Amino acid sequence: MCDPQLSGKASFFLAVFLLVAPTGSGEAWAEPASEPDLFVPLAPTGEEELTADDESVSTLDETVIQASKLDATLPQTGTSVGRVDADRIENHQLRDVNDAYRMMANVRAPQGPDGGFVIRGVNSESPDAENASGVQSQLSSIFVDGVALTQQGVRRGQTGVWDVASVEVLRGPQSTQQGRNTLAGAVHLRTLDPVFNWDGASRITWGNFNRKEVSAMLNVPVNQAVAMRFTAERAEEESFVNYPLMRNFPRFEDYRTSDTLQLRGKILVAPPHSPLSSKLTWSYVERSPFRTGVFGPNADRRVGSFEDFVWLSASPNQQVRDVQNHSLAWENTHEISDSMRATALTTYTRTLLGVTEIDGGSIREDLEQDLTQEVRVNWDDSWGRAVLGIYGSTLRAETTAGFERNRNNLALFGEADVPVLEDWFVIGGGRVSYEEFDFSAFAGGSDSEETVFLPKAGIRYELRPDHTLGFTVQRGYQSGGAGIDTDGADFSFDPSFTWHCELAYRNAFLGGKLNVAANAFYSNWKDQQVVLRTMNPTTFQISERVINAAGSSLYGAELEVDFQPIDTLQLFGSIGLLSTRYDDFKFGIDPTIASGLGVPSSFDYKGYDFPQSPELNVSLGFQWTHQSGFFVAADAAYNSSYFSPVLFAPLGSGVGGISVQVPQDEVVEIDPLLTVNLTAGLESGNWKFTVFVANLFDERYLIGKSPGARQTPSGLTFIDDFLASAGAPRTYGTALEFRF
Repeated sequence: MCDPQLSGKASFFLAVFLLVAPTGSGEAWAEPASEPDLFVPLAPTGEEELTADDESVSTLDETVIQASKLDATLPQTGTSVGRVDADRIENHQLRDVNDAYRMMANVRAPQGPDGGFVIRGVNSESPDAENASGVQSQLSSIFVDGVALTQQGVRRGQTGVWDVASVEVLRGPQSTQQGRNTLAGAVHLRTLDPVFNWDGASRITWGNFNRKEVSAMLNVPVNQAVAMRFTAERAEEESFVNYPLMRNFPRFEDYRTSDTLQLRGKILVAPPHSPLSSKLTWSYVERSPFRTGVFGPNADRRVGSFEDFVWLSASPNQQVRDVQNHSLAWENTHEISDSMRATALTTYTRTLLGVTEIDGGSIREDLEQDLTQEVRVNWDDSWGRAVLGIYGSTLRAETTAGFERNRNNLALFGEADVPVLEDWFVIGGGRVSYEEFDFSAFAGGSDSEETVFLPKAGIRYELRPDHTLGFTVQRGYQSGGAGIDTDGADFSFDPSFTWHCELAYRNAFLGGKLNVAANAFYSNWKDQQVVLRTMNPTTFQISERVINAAGSSLYGAELEVDFQPIDTLQLFGSIGLLSTRYDDFKFGIDPTIASGLGVPSSFDYKGYDFPQSPELNVSLGFQWTHQSGFFVAADAAYNSSYFSPVLFAPLGSGVGGISVQVPQDEVVEIDPLLTVNLTAGLESGNWKFTVFVANLFDERYLIGKSPGARQTPSGLTFIDDFLASAGAPRTYGTALEFRF
């Protein structure tokens, strides 16, 4: 189950993990009181002014994992967590969740606006992003204030970080607590809650590429029991890619410009001395990001290299995609006693994707709606901590192209963390989930249903409250489904599962100034879902089917460090080590078609890496503030080489009609990269002025490549320098912020 055949690389990972697990003395992440509060607030309640006499100034605050339904602090959880708080978001001028990923181990931003983010080498949508299928469940999700974003919501939804308290990435399966769509992990954004005092802020940002942003926040205390908080953000930016052949199309400006409008309103009802509280959150987003595709010299001889940042297509059928997203979250909490709390969370999200052509023609609209209800009870007493809950959801997606899919889910979940001996804790939990899925189209319909049990078990040893070592085993899950191909034939596919092992280490040193969190992991993945394109040899119609074809394994480690040596300086860093591998992945195509293309009729992917899974990534940064108000913040991110998410011949290659194997060599390999980002400014009273530069040394780099294909006497050959997704060159600007 969790018995990897450790190679030299795996042994190296384990050695690195053990090196960061010293047993020296230190003080707790936060010194516990003799009678601690049993429930830690789930979100910040406002800014607190610290004085020079406050002992916590020179130490790092206790980190409560906001996404944990057990209300666990970091030393109490075995989950590998990457976390960016509000201070780091502001000081490093992060714009959205994708910017935060660069500061985390083994987490990557999407390759483009129609792809998924990557946790531990697993793309949130599909291992091969070129072949993502709408009938599959996502492999990881983004939750904003408890609302799970739909697929298009993840791509183009409410992922901005203005007025956000924290961004947390939970790495590894989260199926027990989080439910569906979390086999690879989960991302949680927590926005700031209303507080019972007047507060407000506004920020104006200018930058190159005609970047313009306006953000605002207003917090209103209505009375002693009711408070409201409103935020708004409008952003616009032009692409760094040049489109010389598209300027006369009616929607050219929409194609090359990224536009975002994000609104949010919160109402908190929390009467003093009452055990009841209620919070209602509404948000609305309009977003249309630009693309970053570029031509290479083998796609058009007028192009010198990918670094020219030019796209030479003149097709009127190129698409402009924009999203409108509404979401609602209603959370009600009842503090039943000092050791027991009940929470009910109702969420609804509606995402409308509009797809039009650059010449003004309409293609289709896709509508996704998701309604969820969760009720859970938490206990925190001398016998331990526990959560027990029930969850239900109904997801409906339909498109004007004639497709409709519905997915209903009902689950019972629970987890407990119980002391059994002095300093030893046993962790146990599970989730029983029932899911039904149906898919319909003009050609007919198909459906499936399944019931699964997802167990979790582990132990934790506490040398001190801030110094822990733990081990967990759990089962990850991606639900099955059904669909219809273009020939009208229905198909179904089974769920895929992982068995996952995680070793966790936490320690605090130097009186709480230095916090270290490390995890090592191994996952074994069976019945992995793969999307294949096939061609009917008689009608030549292209069709997509999902099959359970692959088995794979992945292992690695993460180290995350926060260090505050003095009050005015904070250092942070992370290291991610990763090895991914397809252990069993074979399929075949029609021999007649294979012969015509000059390729084998059977393909074997054994030994392939997962796309977008560099073996090493490192992030380092600091924040320093002078007593005059001058501040500097910088971070650097490095990743080793990796392969683009192209396992099969992409549609633009000339043979994209069927799933032809692409070799994992230089035609899809992305070079190692080091980027540096810098911010500096001055804060005085209510004003703050910031200058920022991203990609300080103007590195020209790619984040993905799509090869071309050429017939040669020896058969089909894939060629490099064809199409690619480019990373942004140096961007810079200024921001002026006012708070009151």
